[in-house]
Amino acid sequence: MATKDTTQDDGASRIEAALRRRIEAGDIVDGARCYYLPGQLILSDHAARLLEGELRELQAEHDRGDERGHGFLSGLRLQLWRVAAQSEDLVTVAARLTARALALVDERGRDADDASDEPVIVSLNHVVLAQPHPKGTALEPPHSTGARRMLEPASDGADPDIAILDTGVPSPKELSSWHPELEDAVRRDPANPRFPDDVDTLYENGNAPSLCALAGHGTFIAGLVRLVAPDVVISPYAVLDPDGIGNDIDVARALLHVASRPMSVPVVSMSLGAYTYDDAPPPALQHVVDRLPRTTVVVASAGNDGVSRPFYPAALGRVVGVAAFDDLGGVVRPALWSNFGPWVDVCAPGVGLLSTYVAGTYETAPGVVEAFDVPAPSARWSGTSFASPLVAAEIARRVREDADTGAGTLPSGPLTADQAWRDLQAELERVDADRAVGLEYWPPVDPRTPRLP
Repeated sequence: MATKDTTQDDGASRIEAALRRRIEAGDIVDGARCYYLPGQLILSDHAARLLEGELRELQAEHDRGDERGHGFLSGLRLQLWRVAAQSEDLVTVAARLTARALALVDERGRDADDASDEPVIVSLNHVVLAQPHPKGTALEPPHSTGARRMLEPASDGADPDIAILDTGVPSPKELSSWHPELEDAVRRDPANPRFPDDVDTLYENGNAPSLCALAGHGTFIAGLVRLVAPDVVISPYAVLDPDGIGNDIDVARALLHVASRPMSVPVVSMSLGAYTYDDAPPPALQHVVDRLPRTTVVVASAGNDGVSRPFYPAALGRVVGVAAFDDLGGVVRPALWSNFGPWVDVCAPGVGLLSTYVAGTYETAPGVVEAFDVPAPSARWSGTSFASPLVAAEIARRVREDADTGAGTLPSGPLTADQAWRDLQAELERVDADRAVGLEYWPPVDPRTPRLP
């Protein structure tokens, strides 16, 4: 039985309860339109120079990030400032600083020596959440099931085909015990000093069997990827904690690392995101995505609040945003809780999917505990979190198959991830124009049904 600090009398979701605890502890701020980290502002170099006096008044200190791993921001011409004293919430501070910087640009623009085309950026370091993010929706937690999803043997490939930026996956010993085919397909990155811990720590207070709010989220996604693309090699990164919580800068840093590996990973899957206080793109994520190789494809979940408000990184121009649809009696409809809008590129199944999970117990409702048992714990789960990796896996599958069959020896050269995505788009656009949800992607294997050897 869970204790009161892990549940709420009103039946609020586990991730909301985790957020509430962080807010009460002062680790996260619940702003009017977003969550953000207390006192952390991201400024462009140009804005920081313009606003030096105002930042001093706020007792703000420039964080060069050498010890915290944020030094990569300097290469993006961004800076992290920590505001020590503020009489107002940081949303108001950011808005005021932006207005002041723009006014200064307007004033100095009359002098050619002071004119500058550099951007004026003042933004918060936003909190990103795993999707499912149940705020305002009726999404359910993972549910235990006796159905099993048996995966194909792993590929012999050495270089990753897809990076999954999420909660990570269990330790090699745990994953080999529960899902050996999945562990065989994982290539961890021990040479990365900033991400030695691609391991999902899973349990509350480090003690089994009580699972954290979003424990196993990355494992569930990895199983869906292997379902669609049995031959791909997966590289996991733990950018979210087991409660499904991270932040803009850490996600951007991980994304930059993935892109800078000797063999750049062609496809990146991110089932996470955030709303920003001004609906503008988070600058660190925007800048990193813009600097990725043109052949790299980033796929991200559209969010689960049933709104059209931009949800980042899915709403970034170079990111494939994926919404979820439901299939009721053979009729495809957008899932009621799935975000939508012109920034969504494609929809995929997102209701009642079956995939690999982790061993332990999970409180699905106050006083209701489900057990996920060995040897092969499985779960059913819903959300754009799980529609998104289906599309990412399809792109990675096409790239891998092209390389394995030697089709890349043609004059056009090897199939790149961006061309694979364009090919997939063209195929989906040829489907009946009367479809209710825009571009519909259906995996080659139904992700809702069990499959045994």
